[in-house]
Amino acid sequence: MNKLEKRLRKDHSRIKMVLDCLQYQLDCYDDEQCSSPELNIILEAINYLQAYPEKWHHPLEDVIFSELQKRNLDKEGLISALRIEHHRLEKQTEDVFKLFYSLANDCVVPVAILKTKTQDLIDEQRRHMDTENIHVYPLMNEHFSDNDWEKIGQRVGDVHDPLFGSLLREDFADLYQYILDIDSGRRYVKSSSPASL
Repeated sequence: MNKLEKRLRKDHSRIKMVLDCLQYQLDCYDDEQCSSPELNIILEAINYLQAYPEKWHHPLEDVIFSELQKRNLDKEGLISALRIEHHRLEKQTEDVFKLFYSLANDCVVPVAILKTKTQDLIDEQRRHMDTENIHVYPLMNEHFSDNDWEKIGQRVGDVHDPLFGSLLREDFADLYQYILDIDSGRRYVKSSSPASL
């Protein structure tokens, strides 16, 4: 498996970890036994989705999807639909971030709207990644040579992962510690799938 493909798969695992954190915080709005939601964790989780997947992961996938389409491997239009979803997910993420940013700045935001829009985002992100993992990523593995991957890598360059990369960006420090606490068992979060750093 090529290193870019490995990184894409690892990205999905890590994005799911962030979504699990966001889900737990969202569930705190309904759980009396849970401490109140941690707004800083929510904002960092949503900001991460904007700072990394939107800046590197999705653009790389778009190049890959374009290559697969050139090879007539999008017979049912699924790849085209996933490319459109990237833009829709980015808009959804921006809208949810604005809601929580308003809340952090003492604006009144109805909890029902926060919960509905955030849950929709989490569900859509998970469904989108599952679709890619099941239907598109196997095509990459099957149809791309090392030379193909090298050309793809040259087209997109590289972007440092600000949360899971070798240098942690300071504005993700709380989220990173939160994930470490979950990994070490100091916090419990209901996970949709096991993942490791």
